[in-house]
Amino acid sequence: CYLVSSRQRSNGHVQGFALKRFPKRVAEDEQRFSKICSEVEIHGSLSAGLRHPNLVSMFTAFDSEDGDICMLLEYCSNGN
Repeated sequence: CYLVSSRQRSNGHVQGFALKRFPKRVAEDEQRFSKICSEVEIHGSLSAGLRHPNLVSMFTAFDSEDGDICMLLEYCSNGN
């Protein structure tokens, strides 16, 4: 997991996000790839339109330019 940030051009506000990255080599294993897909699907369905204080929201999931699978998540400063 990585801490990433986005700066709004209009007011300079910086917002932090957690980026969970699964390396390409992990995704090449069919069983592990299936588990990653399930995690993305379940997390996405739980985050869709639901805002719960005990649930980390997922904003999006995507493939990186390097072929890694990435999930952009809500940053929890007091969590792990």
